[in-house]
Amino acid sequence: MRGKKTCPKCQTQTGPRAFACKKCNHEFQVKNKKRRSRKKWETCEWHELRKGQIIKVRSGSGPFWHNKEGEREMMGCYGTFMVDKLYNDGIGAYPHKNKSHSGRCFIYMGKWKYCKTTNIERYPHEIKRYIFRETN
Repeated sequence: MRGKKTCPKCQTQTGPRAFACKKCNHEFQVKNKKRRSRKKWETCEWHELRKGQIIKVRSGSGPFWHNKEGEREMMGCYGTFMVDKLYNDGIGAYPHKNKSHSGRCFIYMGKWKYCKTTNIERYPHEIKRYIFRETN
């Protein structure tokens, strides 16, 4: 029967998450599920990145524009990207398993700049590099 466990000793049905039978205290065998390992990210110097490396750009970092109400509107990219090319003031990258962006993105990493005519503040993005683990 779906959603129930049956005790092999007394045939009593219990809930699917029970560890032991309520009637005879028989302990059920518990399957150990393998946990998915979390991805490891480390902060890095962006000049040290190489083509093909995976980076993560923090949401809320990077350039923004001040609208008429004085609120910040983010203009930068965020999510995971694969590095394609390094420039003097940023990174050229493609989205990596990322649905929020399509096509090539420029991730600004230069110094802070403010343009009075466009009302744009250019802050560098905050990035982390993916650490690959060797499997045996």
